[in-house]
Amino acid sequence: MEMKKKQHFLKERIEDMRRTRMTETGELISDVASREHLVSVWAETPAEALLNTALAIRQRWKETVEPRLTAFKKNYPSTRTVYDLRMLVDSMNEYDFCKNVFGMHITETPNRRYKMLNGMIAVFIKYQEEKGFSSDKEAMKDWPKNATYQI
Repeated sequence: MEMKKKQHFLKERIEDMRRTRMTETGELISDVASREHLVSVWAETPAEALLNTALAIRQRWKETVEPRLTAFKKNYPSTRTVYDLRMLVDSMNEYDFCKNVFGMHITETPNRRYKMLNGMIAVFIKYQEEKGFSSDKEAMKDWPKNATYQI
């Protein structure tokens, strides 16, 4: 039953993101996400794209997210794919991950950003494997257009 609650929570967060309008342009995030050039605009790798998504929720990008993403790039340069990110998450506990990777000191778990990141990683790995994509980027470009996942 606990897994159902987690899945429902993640599904709600993803739907909230899809309906959210970007402050700068007024566009829906779901419209921006379906464009092919998305990853090259705000992330150089699929791992950065997922990490950026988890960090950016209700945060000022320039003041909060960008420095944390820059630190991630510097401290974890070999973490480029979704699988690499899965291995990084699995290599430490939630407190250490939030401190070392997110650049956040948390006082209690579960942390919503950590939970969201884990959910996104699981969904993209499953989607890529089931659809037979040869790269994370291909799966990420296809997912907003064609996914029917119940997470």
